[in-house]
Amino acid sequence: MLILAVFAASVRYMSPPRRFEADFYGLFDTWTHFIGYAHSQKKFDSQSSLVYDELLRLHRLFDIYNTYEGTNNLKTVNDFAGIAPVAVCDEIIGMLSNAQEAYRITGGTVNVALGPVLSVWHTYREDAITNPELARRPPDATLFETIPYTDIDRLLIDTEHKTVFLDQSGMSLDVGSVAKGYAAQRIISILRESGVKSCLLNMGGNVVVLGAPLERSNDYWNVGIRHPNALDTEANAIIGAIGAKNMSVVTSGDYQRYYEADGMRYCHIIDPATLMPAALYRGVTVAHADSCMADILSTALFIMPQEEGHMLAEAHNAAAIWVLPDLSVLTNGYYDVLSGNYDKSTQ
Repeated sequence: MLILAVFAASVRYMSPPRRFEADFYGLFDTWTHFIGYAHSQKKFDSQSSLVYDELLRLHRLFDIYNTYEGTNNLKTVNDFAGIAPVAVCDEIIGMLSNAQEAYRITGGTVNVALGPVLSVWHTYREDAITNPELARRPPDATLFETIPYTDIDRLLIDTEHKTVFLDQSGMSLDVGSVAKGYAAQRIISILRESGVKSCLLNMGGNVVVLGAPLERSNDYWNVGIRHPNALDTEANAIIGAIGAKNMSVVTSGDYQRYYEADGMRYCHIIDPATLMPAALYRGVTVAHADSCMADILSTALFIMPQEEGHMLAEAHNAAAIWVLPDLSVLTNGYYDVLSGNYDKSTQ
């Protein structure tokens, strides 16, 4: 009987891990989907709790709208603009240091100090969603008034004393082009260090994969690129896909956060050169080994002319896929775009 018990235990131990999934809502103002593998629900719950707890912590640190007791976050930094440096944790220092680098490598196209401009657009977008019949674009004068408060050189990071200071009153940070990628990369690193060999984390279009899916013979994950015209209820409506292993795939598009006024679509991604929403593409997807870099590049390439974006992607060893207004697709040749399952006759 003892031999049989030991044999049965060995069979259970050697059986392949099963696939589990978990969803989290509201963190980083989006839906997060996590796929992992474990020998039991209890083991997977431990993984998903790790993901959720770190997501919640980083969400609160990078939040620009809410304060949390006992925490100096980005709202604290914004509230103290022009008043005093704010003591912050390592994650805020690290994320903002990446943001400063993003400004440099993109020639100012990605600028987290653009908060005052984005705040104006956010207000008009929220008003339009509440009262569509009153939707309008911000007046030029209102936008131009924010320009003096968008100088990223006035974001002062003191790594020795661990403080951040916006040294001009009226400045504010908006880290939407960096924070999710930074958070996703940190979480996947923690999972790897904890012994996880294979998983997928999708933070509202910021996808990071570790290893390859275990239940199939594929040596990569198929990461879909959403069709810009797909409805929210069409979860599998894609225009293409790329294969990824130990990779991040991030998409920036005009089809999730936007509003319409006078027949024009105004998305949430603002070109700092014009202070207007970028409108060259319907979507841009970037694949890169680092999620924060993929986040930065997808935003920059969504704003830049395609030739300029192509050169930026090449300089940073990134795959790039552009979906044009006519829904044609261009790539920089790093990955083949696999055919999707979206019925284009419904366009």
